[in-house]
Order: sequence, then C-alpha cells, then structure tokens
Amino acid sequence: MSIYGELKYGQGLYDVDWTTPKTNWTAADKYNANDLNRVESNTDFLSTFIALVVIPPVLATRYTTWDRNGLVYYDVLNRIENNIKLLKEATGQTPSGWIEPKVDWISVYDDFSFVDANRLESNLAAIKAMIDLIVDGFRYCGTFSCGEDFAL
Repeated sequence: MSIYGELKYGQGLYDVDWTTPKTNWTAADKYNANDLNRVESNTDFLSTFIALVVIPPVLATRYTTWDRNGLVYYDVLNRIENNIKLLKEATGQTPSGWIEPKVDWISVYDDFSFVDANRLESNLAAIKAMIDLIVDGFRYCGTFSCGEDFAL
C-alpha cells in the first residue's frame, strides 16, 4: 500500500492516481496531449490530498481528457501554472526545488519549451515530495516508540 493508502483507504476521494512526472525534458522532446493529461491528473491528485491534510485549495477547472485535436492557448497555460501555484500556497510551505510558475503567458507557440515542461512537472513532484514528508510525520506521531507500548 502506498503512503497515501492509509489516508485514502475507504474514503473514496480519489478519481486518479499519481503518475510519475517527466522531469528530464530536452529540446528534442515533443510535448503532447498525454503530457497535459498527466499534469492535470497529478494536479487533481495533489488537490484532493492537500484537502485531506490542510485546507482545500480552490483551483480552476482541470481537464484530463486532452487529445491531439485540442488546442492549447495561453489562457490554458496560465490556468495550469496558477493551479500548481495555488497547490503550493495551500500547503503554507515552499517545497525544495520549487521554481516560480509563469502565470503571464501571452503566446503558446512562440514561448513554450522544454524548460516550461520541466517547471510544470518538477513543481508537482516537489509538492508531492513535501507532502510525503508530512504524511510520514503524521504516521510517526501516531506510532509507539521503544518502551512506550505498555499499558498502565
């Protein structure tokens, strides 16, 4: 069972699972609908989980059904980047490796590059890593330590 299993078990809150982000984009890589779906699904996953352990972030609508016929405009990138920023803000912490999101897109076709793809997915991975530490802390706080497992 994943570290999230104990907190989500029986709660029925997850429609998606965490998908390992791709954080090694290069200039030769092509960003496609599957990549957008991964980012949006991971955003959903983190939003739901953060709502369990802190306060629910209020995010803009996420789409997890991108296909090759969908057009990505600057407002879509602004929404995605802002959602990731809101996830970070909902935790009240800045995760290690955080890269400030770009929320002022004015053109997609001239600007979006592998650097932006790495930022989107690295920030999601950084938030998840920070949440992993929070969950481990919850679990530690509720366990017995050596010599404490006796009843009076």
